[in-house]
Amino acid sequence: FWWEDINTDKSSNIWGWIIVARLTTRKCDDFVLCIATGKQGYKYEEDHLSRRSIYNYFVYGSGVINGEYVPERTLYNVKSHLYRKVEYIAQQDFYMIAFNVFDKEDADNWSGTIIDSSFTCNANNSHLLCLDGNPIVNGVELKRYSHSKLERNKHYDITMNGGVLAIFDKYK
Repeated sequence: FWWEDINTDKSSNIWGWIIVARLTTRKCDDFVLCIATGKQGYKYEEDHLSRRSIYNYFVYGSGVINGEYVPERTLYNVKSHLYRKVEYIAQQDFYMIAFNVFDKEDADNWSGTIIDSSFTCNANNSHLLCLDGNPIVNGVELKRYSHSKLERNKHYDITMNGGVLAIFDKYK
């Protein structure tokens, strides 16, 4: 993994107070994670040309994307916003993880889901990602952002241990 700080953004709310958010990225082999943390009232705009996010997960907090409420602790499909300018407004202090594709044309080839029990991988190109906590997978304790490419037909024994895991499958 590598981290890149995109920026530390400062914007004002209606009272003129400075609202700060930190945006970073983590590049993986087949996808990029964008991590944003910030304060209630933070407003962020992203043009359709640079947008690559297809799923958002709020570890805590919530927000509104183009008028659509995105709740805490839910893997939220935001593919419908891929080709539009996006306005995000934080409803609370937040910590968000966004799953991004390298190529927008690939977006429909990906699916994501939260898992909470043991499973056998049935896809050819699947990735397991720890979104929060310390779940245990096949005897290995994970931490936030731990990820692994999964092997087809292999069984994965899961103990949630207060954690949150997601599987992202790429079909083409």
